[in-house]
Amino acid sequence: GKGVTTHLLVEKSGRPLAVTSTPASGDERQEIGPLLIKIHALIGELWKKGKTPILEADKGYDSEEVRKEVLFHKVFPLIA
Repeated sequence: GKGVTTHLLVEKSGRPLAVTSTPASGDERQEIGPLLIKIHALIGELWKKGKTPILEADKGYDSEEVRKEVLFHKVFPLIA
């Protein structure tokens, strides 16, 4: 079908950090890397403050590929 999926990365209080849009037929897991790239500077700031950035996601994102991608961006994957 036709349509668009909006992918949103938010902080724990719900403030949006990054957003992308893709065709609805795409794989949502493919957008994790582009979203993390958009907040690269923020990730660096968190590490400088001694805080560990965490990406929390539901079980739909649970794959070895996703976990490696998240770790590559120096973020801890917390996936159900």
